[in-house]
Amino acid sequence: MESVDSGEQVRTVALPITISATTSAPILVFRAPYKCKITGLAIAGQTTIAGNDTNKWTIAFINRGPLGTDTTAVNATDITDVATGGFTAYVARVTPIHATAANSTLAAGDVVTLTLTKAASGANIVMPLVEIKFKGTA
Repeated sequence: MESVDSGEQVRTVALPITISATTSAPILVFRAPYKCKITGLAIAGQTTIAGNDTNKWTIAFINRGPLGTDTTAVNATDITDVATGGFTAYVARVTPIHATAANSTLAAGDVVTLTLTKAASGANIVMPLVEIKFKGTA
């Protein structure tokens, strides 16, 4: 068991894939080393995608719990609609944490997955990089 670090930690996961399907399979991106709170989420990729309310991508980080069966949303947001201005290649897009504080609190061993969902015919997301910030909690 890892010791708790109360300072903010950062885990970065590079995904050497192109996501082109309407909905990606859940991708494991984080395992809580100890009880912690997610404090920041970001995603970057090698594709520039213009803002579009029809051909857009939605990102969802889900806490699957220690057994992989939970479905608690840590975050779910459109990342390429007109309001967010699209997605710029090689620029991290910070995504908001769920408004319910309990949704971003993880127990030791909880796993978080990433699912990307494409509406209509949006451009593919190439080689995404995911950043997760977290702090240990008592």
